[in-house]
Amino acid sequence: MLPLLNTKPTTQNHRVPGYEVPDEDDAMLYRLTDMSDNEQIDAIIWAAYRQIFSEHLILESYRQRFLESQLRNRLISVSDFIRGLGKSNVFCRLVRDTNSNYRFVELCFTRFLGRRTYGKDEQIANSIILATQGLDGLIDSLIDSEEYRANFGVDLVPYQRRRMGDRPSISSPPATATIGGPRKPLPLVLVAVWLCGAISLPKPCGFVAASPRCSCPWLNP
Repeated sequence: MLPLLNTKPTTQNHRVPGYEVPDEDDAMLYRLTDMSDNEQIDAIIWAAYRQIFSEHLILESYRQRFLESQLRNRLISVSDFIRGLGKSNVFCRLVRDTNSNYRFVELCFTRFLGRRTYGKDEQIANSIILATQGLDGLIDSLIDSEEYRANFGVDLVPYQRRRMGDRPSISSPPATATIGGPRKPLPLVLVAVWLCGAISLPKPCGFVAASPRCSCPWLNP
């Protein structure tokens, strides 16, 4: 097995403990040892789905019933549940199959370690792991890392650990378009309808227009 390439921070503020003042935008922590009843464990499960799948609406087909059952019965830890979600066919289909190796590594770092990669060197180093050991090898390397254990242990759902200004590092919009000059994220409903072929974008004037066959009331009032 090839050793992981050494990487170093690209700016002085990387790997420096944060001293932000706590506020209402801080991530809510979900720890299994703090939960006692089923509703609280449900909250941990849904928090894990949101973090790893980056979906605010979890479809029934996305759920991993066997892993849920094991976690409810305390047969596995939260880190084992997170590991299982990362190795699931759903994660592979939603994230691995739709991104390049470098982009996939970046997404894995934001979702499993709660931070962005430290520049191209770390992306390349972990892309080598992905290429030589596959998806399972990359997920194992992240969850078994000292950084993961130090920040989340075995019973804490990963969360976004650092924000640069007011920009979130997780859940980036799935598509962008030029609207009125600067690049701005499209509303998710427009992205979904665009993927179905109901709208075309962008137009020369910079607006999004519905096609004649679209019957959506919010696009064709």
